[in-house]
Amino acid sequence: MMKDPYHCGMDAGSWPTALGNSWNSRVSSSTATARGKSLWSVPLPGRAAGGITVTADGQVFVTSGNHLTAVKDGRIKWSVQIRALGSPVALTQGRLITNEIGSLTIRDQATGTCIASFPAGGLGTPAITSEEHIVYIHCSKTDNPRLLRIDMSGEVVWSRQLSQRSTYPPLLVMDLIVVGDGSYCRAYDRDGVLRWIANRNGFQLPGSTRHSDLATAQDGSADEVRTPVIRFGSKLILVGFRWSAGSGFFVFDLGEHNVRPLRTHLPMRGPVAAPQIPSERSRLVAVGRLKQDNHGYFQPTVVTVDRHGDILWTYQTSVEMHAIAADAAGKIFIAGSPSVTRWEQYHSAPLYNQKEECFVHGFNHDGEQLFTWYAPGPISAPLAIGANGELLVVSEGRLWAIG
Repeated sequence: MMKDPYHCGMDAGSWPTALGNSWNSRVSSSTATARGKSLWSVPLPGRAAGGITVTADGQVFVTSGNHLTAVKDGRIKWSVQIRALGSPVALTQGRLITNEIGSLTIRDQATGTCIASFPAGGLGTPAITSEEHIVYIHCSKTDNPRLLRIDMSGEVVWSRQLSQRSTYPPLLVMDLIVVGDGSYCRAYDRDGVLRWIANRNGFQLPGSTRHSDLATAQDGSADEVRTPVIRFGSKLILVGFRWSAGSGFFVFDLGEHNVRPLRTHLPMRGPVAAPQIPSERSRLVAVGRLKQDNHGYFQPTVVTVDRHGDILWTYQTSVEMHAIAADAAGKIFIAGSPSVTRWEQYHSAPLYNQKEECFVHGFNHDGEQLFTWYAPGPISAPLAIGANGELLVVSEGRLWAIG
């Protein structure tokens, strides 16, 4: 995988964050070995998972049913009751950060015990700097959203006002902290100095513009950042925008300060992954356009494009992809699932085929299908890759390891 001077040390794990790494690309640092065989499963406190995190020693942490559960080698080590928002973030020295309602909490990986906690109402998903400072977007009902950088004691290093709330984690790239904020992406340096703002129409550098004006500027349109900010190359980031007349993905060159759209239009829905094939540049895997089948019905697709947006391969699915993970070799794993409501209404019907809707497909980087694993029921949105290359899936109240 690519190296970066601001790349944080927490990526020693195979899936240490909600989006797989600090580049927000849903790509593991490990190579997956899964071929569609169930290795083990363990029961969880809730039917669906909110997040999965895997640390360097192979521990798996799952948030479900108002609990945080630790699993190692197919056995539950402990489970504590918390009101978590999304996935924990793995730290060094045996620690976890949990985003809980009303607080940001540091917990012991070995026991789940709270080490430190400080009030942080309505916060977004945190990112961790190389100094292990916490960076996140703080939102409240009374104040404007703010981008905060705090140390592990909760002391604020700096705070910057934003224009709109967001739950996406900041992106740490090229010694910058980049966040999506309303109609713009905004980049700050380590000291919280605003370096630029950019949208699909281009970059604006501070120059003669007053810092306070640029920091909260809006372009007056219906533009909105609708995806995490994703690293897409050594000096590139990828962002999805929606506006009044359409939507699309745009590539921002941080070295040349220019912006270009992907050549192929992709729907602005569903998760995306941005794996890098060995000896090649990054590519994007996303929900594609509907495709008409032999019976005249329009079916969902998954599409892979190169960094310019040219289509590399497309795969037709029976239901729209709702979860995705990729490994260090460029293999792709996608999950399809009905909603719980649809499942409850139809899964007992004589003609209902659950295999058409509750599945995980695995592909190599050329689009060759490697396997299909069928789940016993609806699959939760998070997928993750374990330390030994296994694929981790939550379905019907159980964590499954697929080898």
